[in-house]
Amino acid sequence: MILDWYDRRILAFVVNQPADRPLPEKECRSWFGITPGAVMRRFGAVVDVYSSAHPPLAQDDQDLLDRAAARRRLAGV
Repeated sequence: MILDWYDRRILAFVVNQPADRPLPEKECRSWFGITPGAVMRRFGAVVDVYSSAHPPLAQDDQDLLDRAAARRRLAGV
């Protein structure tokens, strides 16, 4: 199984942002068409679905999911 391009891009976007700053509104709107809050809700939902279901993922996707789960734990989201 693989992450779809949209979910992969959201995970990558969030994990590559500084953890101590809010997500940039302009980039969230232009890249995803949604607010920073909606990006974070989608981020959390993707981490929840793929972490709880434990579907086999391609190695690159699994690495990204692991980084996203770690980021989520640090953020307390």
